[in-house]
Amino acid sequence: MSILRNACMCAAIALSPAALQAAPMTTPPVQTGPQTLSGFGGGAGAHEFFTQAPPNDWKGDIGGIGPSTAGTPWRFEVLGIDSTGVTGGADRFIYFNIQDAETGSTFKNLGINFRLDATGAAGGTLFQAYQTFTSEGITSHGLNPGDLTASDFDLAMEFYKDSAGDGWNVTAFFRLDGDPWTPFFDGPFTGSPAFDFLGAKLVVGFDGGADGTLSFQNMQLFQVSDQVPIPEPSSVALFAISGIALLSRMRRRKNHL
Repeated sequence: MSILRNACMCAAIALSPAALQAAPMTTPPVQTGPQTLSGFGGGAGAHEFFTQAPPNDWKGDIGGIGPSTAGTPWRFEVLGIDSTGVTGGADRFIYFNIQDAETGSTFKNLGINFRLDATGAAGGTLFQAYQTFTSEGITSHGLNPGDLTASDFDLAMEFYKDSAGDGWNVTAFFRLDGDPWTPFFDGPFTGSPAFDFLGAKLVVGFDGGADGTLSFQNMQLFQVSDQVPIPEPSSVALFAISGIALLSRMRRRKNHL
């Protein structure tokens, strides 16, 4: 079950006191299991996972990613990505964000994406990891045309704070079919300004004219000390069927990275 809404990432939302008091209830580790997601006819749009129950379903339901975990790395992975069904022109891209929208009028992300037929990679593939808008921190890695194993690749990033009040230190990785994890060529970055996730959700977006379908085997978020094993296919299917009504929200919006 999913819903489609028109929304703007940066629009202020009038909130009742009850909405402001709603607190996230889900504690990592979290995972989605396998997903096949559709585009929005070439317009920008996003699928959201781990949102709170209505009327607070614009807010994330993942708690515990904040200053109390300073010094302990978090890891965000998208595994078994199949981009062969993603259509559109040059520089179309798919992004995977950990998004905070708890305040209703400010939105912050840590995210990772892939751009296909990218002008910044001589027509190949460009991977990017970033904080919110890329001016707040970014790292990238380019692949030559033909190097991407489009039917099976993985993306990941690890992030942590040195201490409460500091920015997130982010290191991004990719893994092609049959290869080891490889850090992005540009190396790690520290996001600025600093922020905490008050209530996080996981967001998968189509942008830059991307359409068609995207599939992946799992998207998961965990502390490195609490790594989530990839479920066996039977348990993944059960998780996806029983949990999808609670996990998935779909929104059309003029989205940012």
